[in-house]
Amino acid sequence: EKAQKEREEGSGSRTVPFVPTAAGHDEALIASEDDPGMVLKKYSEPEHVALDALMGTNLRGFCPTYHGLKAIDGASFHVMQNCLFGLERPHVMDIKMGQRTFQESEV
Repeated sequence: EKAQKEREEGSGSRTVPFVPTAAGHDEALIASEDDPGMVLKKYSEPEHVALDALMGTNLRGFCPTYHGLKAIDGASFHVMQNCLFGLERPHVMDIKMGQRTFQESEV
């Protein structure tokens, strides 16, 4: 509990929230320093197309709100809603939809 409070309060004048991540994805999400309710994710063209398209469908309510792109030090990032913001001990289930992301030889 003390460690969680220190992560939330930070040690300086501004706070950067702790962003829990899934195993194997430690660097996938970056906490937004501008808005603790947002996360940044490294840019991917296929993901940009998918997220942008999802915002105009009935599936919008089942995924993080997508706020477009942000450039930081020459790199592009997706800006997305941090669905875990404000939750004390969230439990997450990551469900994949669509084509599989591995080759049969990798099984």
